[in-house]
Amino acid sequence: MQNATGAAGFNSAINADMAALSATATFPAAGGLSASASVTSYTAASASWLDGQYQSSSNNATYQSTLATQSSQALSNATGVNIDTQMSKMLDLENSYQASAKLISTINSMFGALLQAVA
Repeated sequence: MQNATGAAGFNSAINADMAALSATATFPAAGGLSASASVTSYTAASASWLDGQYQSSSNNATYQSTLATQSSQALSNATGVNIDTQMSKMLDLENSYQASAKLISTINSMFGALLQAVA
């Protein structure tokens, strides 16, 4: 218990905790950082290392995304398939089909009327 006497302040306990954080300690070498450092400097080094790993991963993800986009574009160029062009052609064919169907329907009606007039 930090305040067994009921004193108004914890100055000595806080100062002791600050001294413990600033004191040199030994850390495992597997962390890849300095094996002997204060808790505060080891924490700062850990945060810096983590930020470096994040930046490296972010750069790698951006590179992979760019590579995938360029590969997709190269495949599209090699195969000659362009979605926008194909969609435009499909709409043109649909409109041509509708016009042809209307024309055939009109010719059919005309032939029907001609056959009734002759008969």
